[in-house]
Amino acid sequence: MKRLVLVLFILATAFGMAQSLDMWSWRTEDVDEYNEILKLYQDANPGVSINFEAFLNKEYNTLVSTSLQANEASDIVQTRSYGGVKSWIDAGYLLPLDGKAENLSNFTTGTLDAVRSQENGQVYGVPFAIQVLQMYYNKAIFRELGLSVPTTWQEFISVNEALKSAGYIPMALTGKDAWMLPIFHTIVGAGTYGGNKFVEGVLDGSRSFADAEFINSVQSVKLLQGYLPPDVTAVSYSDAQNLFINEIAGMFPGGSWEAANFRQQNPDLELGVFAVPARFTNDNPVSWFVDGSWAVTSSTKDEAAAYDFVNWLGSQEFGQAFTDKLSQISPISGVSPSDDLLNEIVSMWGKNSTPYMLLVHFRFGTPSGTTIIGQDIQKLFLGDMNAAEVGADLQEQMATWFMPTAPSQ
Repeated sequence: MKRLVLVLFILATAFGMAQSLDMWSWRTEDVDEYNEILKLYQDANPGVSINFEAFLNKEYNTLVSTSLQANEASDIVQTRSYGGVKSWIDAGYLLPLDGKAENLSNFTTGTLDAVRSQENGQVYGVPFAIQVLQMYYNKAIFRELGLSVPTTWQEFISVNEALKSAGYIPMALTGKDAWMLPIFHTIVGAGTYGGNKFVEGVLDGSRSFADAEFINSVQSVKLLQGYLPPDVTAVSYSDAQNLFINEIAGMFPGGSWEAANFRQQNPDLELGVFAVPARFTNDNPVSWFVDGSWAVTSSTKDEAAAYDFVNWLGSQEFGQAFTDKLSQISPISGVSPSDDLLNEIVSMWGKNSTPYMLLVHFRFGTPSGTTIIGQDIQKLFLGDMNAAEVGADLQEQMATWFMPTAPSQ
């Protein structure tokens, strides 16, 4: 059998049938793992080679955009999601997958919406990861202080007080890198503004960011400032990570992508997670979003091979290898993490979740919702704005481009 495969490969090469696909990503830290995963496809498809190349995250979007415009991009590109991929879809740089990738049926409608055109409703990518936002905590520190996972807002405040009294920084957060501040807001505030019901109201125009519920959620952020690192607006993202990794801080508000790095940096770190209870109702939804997708570009010279490969990227085989090798949550149905902590996160997400609203729905125009609230929370920490002003500014800025749909009757 091996001899037959070798003969077929040689014949394919001799007659120009060997296929090579280029695949671009921003995940420079995952090159080895991706090459191991992609070997599964290459072993099952003799004569096909996948050339995985990663570029610096900060340079990636510009590099790909320039290459797409020149029709010189790779066959497959890793894309952002929601508003982050809109310009590539609208410009015709990505090819629709409807009718070309049967494994799209492995994804929920909500997941595919992350890479769906707002103009024609077609899907332009295969989602690769779900990110869930929650509070990490150090189990050893909690055990040392006799603390339990809080189930009410008051219990959450008591946990913070106990950590602070014991000499720990209760929560490690950056205030310098503004992109993390909307994440902190949704982790501690989504339940307070009302989760899915409020999101639906904002989308249909029956609610606004100037409403009391949202202002209360921003006030929750301000109420917690005393439990954050001193001079928080000078603390960088990497500083905050190190405070938690080195067990100087007892908790860290962040996404599911953090877990692998935390354990790599400190294998002895005992990690737990919980959803922060709301201030008034104790509802505790976790927020989530689709991280991005794999897409076929208009630059490809072999559409059939590219479609076949991208279809495999939506298979359970790929999804399981992805979650096992990279400790990430796959959005593909039938895939279960082998990692206990990821399973705990997936369980929380399945029980009570709401979209990371300002990323999922308010990045389709300029300025984006995450940009505005990130900047405004910095001002909130510095005492230059109050919660009501943050809500009013967000509403005013989003109204410059966002048009709500009519409420359903």
